[in-house]
Amino acid sequence: MNIFALNIHRGGISILGLVFLAILLIIVLSHYHVSLQSWVDNPELQTNFHYVWGGITYVWSNYLEQPVSFVWHHIILDGLKAIFHNGRSLNFNNVAPQVPGH
Repeated sequence: MNIFALNIHRGGISILGLVFLAILLIIVLSHYHVSLQSWVDNPELQTNFHYVWGGITYVWSNYLEQPVSFVWHHIILDGLKAIFHNGRSLNFNNVAPQVPGH
């Protein structure tokens, strides 16, 4: 099993693959004398990230917060409460394989 390969059939890449790619990216950037610290400390980059984060929070606050909160509270949480509080608790003993003689 290759933990670094992109598995197209399952639709993803493993965590170890992502770590490997991140380390490889840092090595390549270091080879070309690119300093990540200079990028992070760059005031223009910080301003750009601040601008993008402001846009994300604006979209969340004005468009997404209410529908996502409704789905979370009225569909997901209410569904979980109905499963666990109405006597229909999950019984994993019937699902788990049994060892003979125990």
